[in-house]
Amino acid sequence: MQLENFSLNMEMIKSGKNFLGILNDIKRRPEDAAKELQISLDEINSIINGKKSLTSEIVNKAIEIWPVNARDFYVIQDDCPSGIKIMRSEESKKSSRIMNRAGNPYYEYRDTVMSTVAPFRPEWILDLCIV
Repeated sequence: MQLENFSLNMEMIKSGKNFLGILNDIKRRPEDAAKELQISLDEINSIINGKKSLTSEIVNKAIEIWPVNARDFYVIQDDCPSGIKIMRSEESKKSSRIMNRAGNPYYEYRDTVMSTVAPFRPEWILDLCIV
């Protein structure tokens, strides 16, 4: 439970710093953002300091009035903070699926280790039909 609270707190802090970065990019001080978003300066500062979550309502309001994209407000969660991820052969075999072409087995695909933040999605492929 304590670890979950710590993780949630860290995510809120990251989100707050990201929000401040957006404000800096569009040349808005916290007081400017509060006025334009029609929320209190205390709420803006609480978000920036990681004490309060950035709500979807605030994000929606922001993308209506500022030249920003909604995805800019969401911090990517790295599923590989240690820099390495391992997938055992048995786990890969469980994801096996056969793709048919013209009613015949053509390829067997399996998942391989991949991170949710990787720029590519590697896969294991076996030709079942030699042409």
